Amino acid sequence: MFDDFDDNEKQLLEMCAQIATWQFMESDPVEKERLGNELDKHLKAAADARAERVAGMGKENTEKEASTEKAAQAEKNAEQPEVEEKATATAELESDRDQVQPEPEPERVRDYVLEIPDYIKNSAAYQQVLEDQRTVQYERISEQSDPYERAAKALEAEPLEQGQEIEGELLEVAQVNGKNYYVIEQDGQRFAVPAGDEPEFEKGDEIAVSRTKEGFEAAESYGYGL
Repeated sequence: MFDDFDDNEKQLLEMCAQIATWQFMESDPVEKERLGNELDKHLKAAADARAERVAGMGKENTEKEASTEKAAQAEKNAEQPEVEEKATATAELESDRDQVQPEPEPERVRDYVLEIPDYIKNSAAYQQVLEDQRTVQYERISEQSDPYERAAKALEAEPLEQGQEIEGELLEVAQVNGKNYYVIEQDGQRFAVPAGDEPEFEKGDEIAVSRTKEGFEAAESYGYGL
């Protein structure tokens, strides 16, 4: 079931399942709260790791194209006078150096040492609860690592579930990671849906949106639904 997770993601998944099992079986409310906070931290780390890997897979073709273009440009530069070639190379190096931004140091959840109490670990129900939590946490990590789910969260809105329909005022057309999203309000609740490369609607429009197996469908709202 977990074949779509790499080794790092599986390790984080197992840690989440163990923490969730302990939290489920723990009776002390203070300890339950602490474990809940720890679980949230590990879930975020696992979802971030998975999202980064999936996004990286999608960038492979783009990087290959960029590499080909760079090689062609280098060959062209080689045909120019040596002084111009050196100036071009220097400019490229400076440009690359300017574009490099230091990555924030990730929170090292992998260094977390989980010491499950014996009265929990030796319980007859422990292994069954752990097995159930592996499935639960797998689903949570998969959901949180989905680009659309993450974009909706970034916009402080809810994603649309398959088969769901909404109708309301378009609050804004926003961008997350270079992609456009409509943020729509219905009955006081915010929803985010993909708006495509060229959004058709504008802030203040009344629109209706549905999500099917084929994707998202948006239309002008006339007050009687889709």
